[in-house]
Amino acid sequence: DFSWPKSNKRQAIKFVSCSIIASKIPEMRSFFLFLFLFISPFQNSGLLGQDLKTELLPEEKKTKAWKVYLAPTVLTSASLLTFWDLGAFYRKDVQASIQNSILSDFETRYDDYLQFAPLVAVAGFKVAGWKGKNDGINTALLFLKSEILMFGLVHALKRTTKVWRPDGSSQTAYPSGHTAQAFLSASILHKEYGQKHPWLSVLGYAGAASTAYFRMLNNRHWISDVLFGAAIGIASVELIYATHQYRWGKSSNWALVPQVSPRFRGLYFAASF
Repeated sequence: DFSWPKSNKRQAIKFVSCSIIASKIPEMRSFFLFLFLFISPFQNSGLLGQDLKTELLPEEKKTKAWKVYLAPTVLTSASLLTFWDLGAFYRKDVQASIQNSILSDFETRYDDYLQFAPLVAVAGFKVAGWKGKNDGINTALLFLKSEILMFGLVHALKRTTKVWRPDGSSQTAYPSGHTAQAFLSASILHKEYGQKHPWLSVLGYAGAASTAYFRMLNNRHWISDVLFGAAIGIASVELIYATHQYRWGKSSNWALVPQVSPRFRGLYFAASF
């Protein structure tokens, strides 16, 4: 089984310690519980420390490929369990608890911008010449295909499920598009730079979890909405990275060789793309 390196374990211990201290403040308890709910599946699945294509040896791929999709599976299951009233963590009870812990007129737009923060970081790193897993062209194509898949899934499900938002504004709650975008962004940051710099993955997913929490604070989504949105965002990136052909952005090799014989004079041309 995958385990974090010692340095990452120390960071995790510090994070948990800070969480315990902050949990003494009533307003912070629900946030850190929510953050732990999102982060724990990623550690167990190996998302915060290894990558299927770049880190695993060929003989290990078949036995550990399922771990890549563990986080989306756990999040989807949690979403379904909280959607119906099964006695614990029912979406309406969770939402009522969150709304009762804040001011009635609370509103923020941090979630509108925070969802794109990891993508901005990836673009900045590419422009600065910080080498990631893929070149700029392939990263852009991977992002574009992931966005198309995620956008299509989210909006098709919104039109199909027709779940009312907590504030009663529309029947487009399930799943959360903001959360799907946030976790898609964090997953691309993880894929491109998180293997060599795990702290970037931690920051990316923590920011995505914060986006999901702000959606509930703004009374725009239930917990079931954001859990499923997170699953879609992660799964979209995993699927696209697993099926991408990497045919673009590679330098072509060619050769032009003169050929001379008693019966033939000419040029031999060969190229690979």
